[in-house]
Amino acid sequence: MAERGRWADHLLLAVCVATGLIFGVSGLQKLFYLEVPAGEFAVWGYPRWLLFAVGAAELVGALALFSSGRRIAGVLILTGIVIAAGYTHLRHLEYVAMWRPLILGGMLGLIYWLSGPQRNG
Repeated sequence: MAERGRWADHLLLAVCVATGLIFGVSGLQKLFYLEVPAGEFAVWGYPRWLLFAVGAAELVGALALFSSGRRIAGVLILTGIVIAAGYTHLRHLEYVAMWRPLILGGMLGLIYWLSGPQRNG
């Protein structure tokens, strides 16, 4: 299989930075118990401890995106969060909010594809 070239490395770096920043900031907001995420979790009926667990998972997943050896693990952690977020929005009929999990899921899919084993072969 032909190598994709340097453009793929640059794209991977850009998408990892953007996705890592989005999830990192979101995780920190939850860990610091800021009003907006705390209020959303309360409205959805989720326990307070889950807010901190999701925040920690988002932060760990975001940091993993910056390590080539841990990147796939980070993608898997964050994909689980994105699926749960999509489920939450659908369950509460928040269809307009579905753009976030869809876009973030697409970014995670791109990272997975660009990081996959086909890159080394």
